[in-house]
This record gives sequence, C-alpha cells and structure tokens, in this order.
Amino acid sequence: MKNRFHQAPAYGALYGYESAQIVLTALGQLKRRQNLGRLIREIGVFQGLQGTIAFNRQGVTERTLYHRKIENGSIIPAGGG
Repeated sequence: MKNRFHQAPAYGALYGYESAQIVLTALGQLKRRQNLGRLIREIGVFQGLQGTIAFNRQGVTERTLYHRKIENGSIIPAGGG
C-alpha cells in the first residue's frame, strides 16, 4: 500500500477499513425497507484484519483489543498485560 499512496497507512486506517467492510457486507444482504443497523446486529460476526468482530444484540462490539504506543515515530506494542 505504501508504494501505491507513497506513505504508510495512518494508524486509524485499519478501523476505517474494517468499518467499511462491515457496512459493504451488510449492504450486499440488505433487502428493501430493512434497517442497516439491525441487519449488522443480526449478521453478528465479521472477520476483521486483526480477528473476529462480533456485535451483540445492543450493537456493542466484542473483539480483542491490541494496545499500541508511538515511540520514536514507530507504532509498537504497548506491553503490559
């Protein structure tokens, strides 16, 4: 991707990409007059770039979080835990 855009993806780009993939997946299954948010909750489980993303009945995501920090201009594991 760096070759195409001449820079590395921004740290938050991962979440934007995954969000777009979830919406596009749901839109592909959406029927007339169906609520998109409800459909995403009904589908429930999506495969993200860093693992599974699940939505519970209230629409809250359940997933493994990866803690990172920026050190000397690089994003590295935050440690701990």
